[in-house]
Amino acid sequence: MVPERFYADDMRREISTGELRWIHITDPKEGDLQFLREELGFHALDVEECRRPSLRPKVESHPEYLFLVVHAPTHLREERATLPAEFDVFVTPNTLVTVHAASASHLDGFFRDVSTNDDLKTRVVGRDTAYLLYRILDHLFETAFPMLDHITEHLTEVEKKIFTGHERQMVSELSLIQRDLTGFRSIVRPQRHLYEAGTLHGSWNSPAVAVVFRSVHGKLTRLWDHLETLWERAEALAETNAVLVNYKLNEFVKILTVLGAFFIPLGLIGQTAVFIHGGIPLLNRLVFLGIICVMLLVVYVVLWNAKKRKIL
Repeated sequence: MVPERFYADDMRREISTGELRWIHITDPKEGDLQFLREELGFHALDVEECRRPSLRPKVESHPEYLFLVVHAPTHLREERATLPAEFDVFVTPNTLVTVHAASASHLDGFFRDVSTNDDLKTRVVGRDTAYLLYRILDHLFETAFPMLDHITEHLTEVEKKIFTGHERQMVSELSLIQRDLTGFRSIVRPQRHLYEAGTLHGSWNSPAVAVVFRSVHGKLTRLWDHLETLWERAEALAETNAVLVNYKLNEFVKILTVLGAFFIPLGLIGQTAVFIHGGIPLLNRLVFLGIICVMLLVVYVVLWNAKKRKIL
C-alpha cells in the first residue's frame, strides 16, 4: 500500500492503493490545472470549471472519463445564510480527482481520515472509482443533515417565543430562517433531478455508476423531504406570528379609537370656553389644568398597558 503523497505546494495530495488513485486538490493553481490538462488528459473546458465557481451542478460523460460539478450546502454563520460550496470531480477507471476552493472544507477531514487510517483506506480507496465516488458524494450530502437539525432547533426556539409574547421580535428571525431554507432548497432541488435517472446519457457509463447515482438520488430525496417539512413548518409559524402581531395591533387601534372619542369632546369644550370668555378665568384654569392632567394620565396608562402587552 502506497502512503499519502504530498506535492510541492502541499495543496495537491494523493492516496494510492494498487492501481487506484484519489488526487485531492485544494485551491487549485495554474500548475494544478496544467496537471489536469496535460498529465491526466481532461478537456480544457472541464478544467476551466475548476478555476471559478459554476452557477449550476452538472454531470458530463466523456469517452475516457466522467466530470461532475457538485454543490454541497454550506452555512455561513455571520450572514446566517446557506450557499453552495462547489466540488469538481473527475472520474476515470483508475483515478478520481476532487478539486475545491480553500473555503469549501467538507472533504478535507474525510480525506485526512482515509489517508491516516489503513483500514478505512482499504475500504474506501481499495475497490474501484465508482465506489469511491459514492463515498465522496455520500459524505458531501450527509454533512447537510446536521445543518437541518440546527434549523429544526432554531424553529423550536422561535415557536416558543412566538407564544410567549415575543411576536414582533420573531418576524426578522422567521425571515432569516426562510431565507436559509430557500438557499438550501435551491442547492438540493437541481441535484435531486440531476441524479434521478440513475444512468448516464453519454459514452462513459457503467452499471456501477448507475447504482451510485440511484443511491445518491435516494439520499437527496430524504434531504429534500426533510427540507419540505421544515419549509412548511416555517411558513405555518410565519402565518401564525403575523396573525398574532396583527391582532395586537388591532387591539391597540381600538384603544386609540376610544381615546379619540374621549379627547375630541374635551377639546371642543376647551375651545368653546376660550371663544366665549375670551380667555380662561382663574377657576376655569384650575379645571382646565385638571382636565389636562387627567388626559395625560390616561395617555400614560394606555402606553404602559400597550408596553406591558408588548404591542409597542
